[in-house]
Amino acid sequence: MAIVQINKTQLKLNQLIEMPAFAAVDATDGAAVSFDKADHKILLMLQNTGEETKSGSILAGNGIQGVGDLPFSLNTGATYCAVIESGRFVNTSGPNKGKVVISGADADIKVACVVMA
Repeated sequence: MAIVQINKTQLKLNQLIEMPAFAAVDATDGAAVSFDKADHKILLMLQNTGEETKSGSILAGNGIQGVGDLPFSLNTGATYCAVIESGRFVNTSGPNKGKVVISGADADIKVACVVMA
C-alpha cells in the first residue's frame, strides 16, 4: 500500500468546527501531513483504536536539522496531540518534500490534523 495523505482541517478564529476524521496509517509506509503553515499553527492528533498499547514515530526529516525520530507510545483508546518543529521533521527533498511522515505499528494508529488560521 502507499503512504496515507492526511487532510488538514482549517480552524478559524471564533468558529466551531467538527473534529476532523482520523485516518489509519499504512503499516509499511505510514502517513504524511503537508507542513505549509507556521509550526505553531499545525496540531497533529494521534489516536490508538486498538486493544493494546501501540508505538510509532514521527520520523526525522531529511534536512540538516533532521537528526532523530520522535518515538511515541499510545495507550489503548487514547488520543494525543503534538505541535512539532518543521526544521526537525519536515522532508526537504524526495517524494515527501514539504511533509512530515508518521509511522505506526499498524492501522490501529490513526492521524488527524488541525491548522489554526
